[in-house]
Amino acid sequence: MTHSEIQNEVLEVFGHEIDITGPELVIVCVQWVDGNFEPQENFLGFYQASSTTDIAISCLIQDIL
Repeated sequence: MTHSEIQNEVLEVFGHEIDITGPELVIVCVQWVDGNFEPQENFLGFYQASSTTDIAISCLIQDIL
């Protein structure tokens, strides 16, 4: 699944159900190149962020990986 396909799917699923007063969510995708130099992308999931500061999001990503 490509980045644009994932983005479109997320918008389709959550586009009409977004509650701006709810918790902050972070969507994590990893892009990499395989042994044949073909670009790959993996959706790792939705994660709730305790804060949207750079340090909080950095710590969240480190915990995920």
